Amino acid sequence: PNPFFSPAALPAVLHVKQESRDIALEHYQLSFPNAENPATIYWNLAVDTLYFPIWCWSQWSHSITSFEPATPKEVKDSIQRIAIDNPIWYTYWDEGSINCRIQINEYGNLEELYIVTREPDPSGWTPEFDGTEPEMGKVEFVGLDDTDTDRYGGHGLKHVKEAFEAIKKEDPKWKIPKFKFIRSKRDGVLV
Repeated sequence: PNPFFSPAALPAVLHVKQESRDIALEHYQLSFPNAENPATIYWNLAVDTLYFPIWCWSQWSHSITSFEPATPKEVKDSIQRIAIDNPIWYTYWDEGSINCRIQINEYGNLEELYIVTREPDPSGWTPEFDGTEPEMGKVEFVGLDDTDTDRYGGHGLKHVKEAFEAIKKEDPKWKIPKFKFIRSKRDGVLV
């Protein structure tokens, strides 16, 4: 029932023995509760990436819209990396948001933003999630070379730069994160 989950296994160091757990808890904290559920995800700010898979964007899901109000500003400010699987993201930047759902300008210490892109369909458009069973497998991100970036989403790079510059103009303290397009694998299979 909790829309916030992690497909990654619980870090082994948290259940080896009490001494290792105590040390690990200096780096991992329980995070991302919501109105109906307590925090259940162990999160390490130094290494983990907050990932919004494609099904979060569908009209059948409220994962993102419930994430924003459930997440305090100080938690957003602590997040350093975000990956967003959203093939149409670049058409909906509005007042510092992505698709009017994630207020990217509220992530004050964001260092890296990844847009996870997919193989275009035969017409050249990237397919949208159709609302069927969400993809839940273990995620691995794969970098793109320059040729792939042009093929899979380079056309959106201009939109990102413009949006970041507009946010920076509104809030000079906001630092522009590194940005790149990537692909993802689910349980070892490229999606």
